[in-house]
Amino acid sequence: MMEFSSSAYRIDDKLSRLRCLPEAFKAQQLIADPLGFWGLQLYDTLFALNPALKPMFQNTFTQSQMLTEMVGAALGLLPGILDQALGEEKTAIDPQLIPILVDLAERHVSYNVKAEHYGTVGLGLVTTLERTLGSHFDAQTKAAWVELWSLMCTVMMPAHVKQAQAMGVEV
Repeated sequence: MMEFSSSAYRIDDKLSRLRCLPEAFKAQQLIADPLGFWGLQLYDTLFALNPALKPMFQNTFTQSQMLTEMVGAALGLLPGILDQALGEEKTAIDPQLIPILVDLAERHVSYNVKAEHYGTVGLGLVTTLERTLGSHFDAQTKAAWVELWSLMCTVMMPAHVKQAQAMGVEV
């Protein structure tokens, strides 16, 4: 597994943007979306952006439920969230997030995901959240989601490439 230091991601001017994500996400109770409706919208957006992705998804309903649960859980690992155990605000990305992202990238290689798909997914995510959150998706929130996706790709892309090479498949 790839080594990655979460200490490089202490809150500074750039990453302090991430602090607004959990509240903006909760604004329309997207975290409490057990049916994954915004996830279904994301898949519709992805397929509009790149119709060749559609065959990779057999059951978008189930996958959207898993996606919305995963995003909700991941938001709890970001800076600015109250750490219930310590009773104070987290000042860094929870180190648990890094191996989760590495595992996610490695698993998606076996689903035939290619490195080029990460850009489409990022655009689809931001576009979907902008549509879904409406007025709650201001410039600061958009910048934070772009920053988060960039951070995720910084962790996931090397793991994706390494796994694809190990499996002998196209990166």
